[in-house]
Amino acid sequence: HGVADGGGRCGARRRDDERPPLAVARNLDDLPHLAHDPREHGRERIHRGWEDAPVIEIPATIDWWARDSTGAAWLASLPRLAQECAEQWGLVLGRPLPGGHVSLTLAATRRDGMPAVLKLRLPDEESRFEPDALAHWDGCGAARLLERDDDRWALLIERLVPGTALLERPDDEAVEVVGSVLRTLHAVPPPDH
Repeated sequence: HGVADGGGRCGARRRDDERPPLAVARNLDDLPHLAHDPREHGRERIHRGWEDAPVIEIPATIDWWARDSTGAAWLASLPRLAQECAEQWGLVLGRPLPGGHVSLTLAATRRDGMPAVLKLRLPDEESRFEPDALAHWDGCGAARLLERDDDRWALLIERLVPGTALLERPDDEAVEVVGSVLRTLHAVPPPDH
């Protein structure tokens, strides 16, 4: 919910259309311009490698993947994947969104100003058909799929504004809402699935 240094581009002259590289820093000592904030020491972060660029925290909900070799490789690839998707789809990336244990979800804004979510999924058989399902539902009962990159296990989906959490509602009301959503999603699958 590895470390890349951006290929040495941090000190190079930047063209206006270049995006600075993303990187993961293990702690803020790796980011001298931010090391003065003791509250943030030791937290894993993604940053763009430039002092004026936003710093994005790697959520604790996914950093546990570092204990697994496949997960560690995936975590190390996130800066590159996020940068490539931002360039491919013309995105300005924002903060990670809460929740999730097998994907990094970042707030994003498209060139046209539309708010979106960049979702970088852990490559796993269990989530292989997620983009197909989202495309099939086409925004009816689920977020609309805007773009997909199957090689990067990346999705760009519409950003939905959350309402009241179902855990805050009475059980009978929550069950009714869940049932309504499930009825909406229960559609005939595409012929190839």
